[in-house]
Amino acid sequence: MSYKSNYGNISCGEVLLHLADFIEDDIDEDIKEKIIAHLKECTWCEQFGTAYQKTVIALKNQNINIEQADFVEKLKQRLSITG
Repeated sequence: MSYKSNYGNISCGEVLLHLADFIEDDIDEDIKEKIIAHLKECTWCEQFGTAYQKTVIALKNQNINIEQADFVEKLKQRLSITG
């Protein structure tokens, strides 16, 4: 399955772009609704999002400051390379 599908009037790439804010519930309501609709239809994004969320929770439980480790920037770079 390609991760370039468009469900809920939002593409997989856009879902990935907003995923961190979505998980933290720090996102515009309109985009949030589109992502929810997308995740109901796109197995790839739903699975990736779930794995990503579990990883974030595990890192938070380890009290690792992911900002200091440049984790977010490296993840964004990596996603843009594969996207």
